[in-house]
Amino acid sequence: MLIALLAGCPAKVDFTTPIPLDDTFGHAEPTPEERERFVAAATYSREHHGLSFLVVRGTDVIFEDWPAPPTTPHHLYSGTKTFGCLLAAIGAAEGAFDLDTRVLDAVPAFDDEHPERKDEVTVGQLLHFTSGLDEAWWSLTRDGLLLNPKVEDKVAVALAQPVKDAPGSTFEYGSVHLFVMDGVVEERLGDPLTVLQSHLFDRMNFRTAGWIRDPAGHPALPYGAWTTATEWAKIGVLLRDDGEWQGERLLPEGLLRRCAEGSDANPAYGLTMWLNRSVPPTTELSGFDTMEDWEHGERILRAEGPDDLFAAAGALNQRLYVLPSQDLVVVRQGDKDRHFRDGELLDLLLGKPPEP
Repeated sequence: MLIALLAGCPAKVDFTTPIPLDDTFGHAEPTPEERERFVAAATYSREHHGLSFLVVRGTDVIFEDWPAPPTTPHHLYSGTKTFGCLLAAIGAAEGAFDLDTRVLDAVPAFDDEHPERKDEVTVGQLLHFTSGLDEAWWSLTRDGLLLNPKVEDKVAVALAQPVKDAPGSTFEYGSVHLFVMDGVVEERLGDPLTVLQSHLFDRMNFRTAGWIRDPAGHPALPYGAWTTATEWAKIGVLLRDDGEWQGERLLPEGLLRRCAEGSDANPAYGLTMWLNRSVPPTTELSGFDTMEDWEHGERILRAEGPDDLFAAAGALNQRLYVLPSQDLVVVRQGDKDRHFRDGELLDLLLGKPPEP
């Protein structure tokens, strides 16, 4: 129930320095029919404590609504997790590691205290959240959102966790996988934020207001980023366009498409992205009750599709929706509202399909 729990313990660390708007995106008008839908979706967002609502088609903003100033950064919470897939793509492009790389080969300390089955855990399983590692929620998540955390080195704690389920067999949402991923990147490429900055952020003029780090200096890859809707949309465009940015290829073709591929344990969760797939009723979605009624076999984000829809999602209903087939990226940031539903927002945004 990680997301539900996070909603009850907002971060005490704030990064609120405004991020000025830039000229990355142009502006274009939606059709009258689109505008009607977008206004309805933005109204729904506002009524459920929305703080920003932005729709990008191609390289143009075609609709925007700002209950809070557009330069005000907000905490992405678990929306941050998606940067883990970007790091995996960079690692593959650099020949440093890939999804099949065993964590033990990259980080020898991984088997320090609990060697059982750790030699089976791969980078891909970390990003699918199927590593089988014990979650250690209080040490790795709750403590990391405090102004004065007590756990000095969260990467060390994550690396020391035992494997409680056979790697690849069970989906469990949480922070342990991405703190281990921190360790993989640090061993093979260096500080994860420095890697992201040099390979992607500088080239895209992507900016954050700040990023939570543990006392040892490791960036909180599971939940650390603060940024604006406009900046987060840049990441959505990079994902939508499979690593191409404003006509320049930043990552080799095909690497970011892997972010939207699910696992056997949870077909509706890619490499740190939620996918619009149906899942067996036994699948544990960690209290993510803003999704559709997946117990009845419907796709979890929006029952009517589209099939290629995927999303980055964080506590307090932070959302980055990516719809490659419609060339759209939609950002919605918000504050806590237990009545918010992805399916309801997306129905308004996309319109109900015609009756068969």
